[in-house]
Amino acid sequence: MRRAPLALALALALALGAPALHAQPLPSAAYNAADWQLAWQAFLGNGDVESAYRLARAAVAARPHSILWHQRLAAAAEQSDHARDALEAYYWLVTHAHRHEYLGKALGLAEGLDDPTRAIPLMRIQLRARPYDERLWSGLIGELLKLGDYARALQLLQAADRKHPRRFFLWEQAVLYHQSWANPSASCAHSKATAAVTAPSRRSCCRSRPCSICAAIIKAPTPACRMPAPWPRRRTPLTGAR
Repeated sequence: MRRAPLALALALALALGAPALHAQPLPSAAYNAADWQLAWQAFLGNGDVESAYRLARAAVAARPHSILWHQRLAAAAEQSDHARDALEAYYWLVTHAHRHEYLGKALGLAEGLDDPTRAIPLMRIQLRARPYDERLWSGLIGELLKLGDYARALQLLQAADRKHPRRFFLWEQAVLYHQSWANPSASCAHSKATAAVTAPSRRSCCRSRPCSICAAIIKAPTPACRMPAPWPRRRTPLTGAR
């Protein structure tokens, strides 16, 4: 008589009330949807989340386009403290499978792991639905600045301002121009910035004598223009940005 697959043996053991095993072995045969499904159910039924995680990871390697196994890998990895694998699985679900219901989980893991390379694309997906959300824009710019990518931050703000004109976008550009001027490592970004507007001066801004950035970007001084001198190196939103 042919020997039963491991998955069937595990299911039978569970039905008979066998005790849970630690780090149970994975199916040794090639991927078979029915057998691996039974193994998955057996591991979960036995409370063996670590083995379920290992099974899901192997299944994703065997079936890299499977939404189901990516969902299982994300859940099992998150529950078994494999945060990096959970992030990658959720990231794939959002960016490749377009399952945006996992966007919050993916972004939370990316921020928790301090991974701007994953957080930036996820934040940009969020901004498609909420293009005026200043909190999201501040978060996106902050992640870009972790990579020192002043130029890309400026390009995104300029593109957003052309598509959805808002005073907030202008003020954020002003902050970045001043940072790129004060930060020698951002000289490349500053060169690109000065191609669009007049190079910033170092004098402070007031009602009667606006700084060159305010004059170039906003085109006219405003009562809300109150930039301190010297310019701060930290990227902080300016008052009166609305």
